[in-house]
Amino acid sequence: MSELTPLEVADSIAVVTGGANGIGRGIVRGLLEAGATVVVADIEQDVLDTTVAALSASHPGRITGVVTNVIDDASTDALADHV
Repeated sequence: MSELTPLEVADSIAVVTGGANGIGRGIVRGLLEAGATVVVADIEQDVLDTTVAALSASHPGRITGVVTNVIDDASTDALADHV
């Protein structure tokens, strides 16, 4: 069995869709702890704002949130423009 190796994400920008809660939020936290700058995309504005505020405290300037509906082309285009 092979060992998993950690990703080198320091100084990278990561986009996490569905990142405002649940597993997505855990992925966002892990990426931040590994040194990445993270753009959190989620359809729920209030939950997104809460997540960004909570994680900004320990990772200032490295997390931002963008309301995104991944099944809407205009919405995903706006997300890409943000990144």
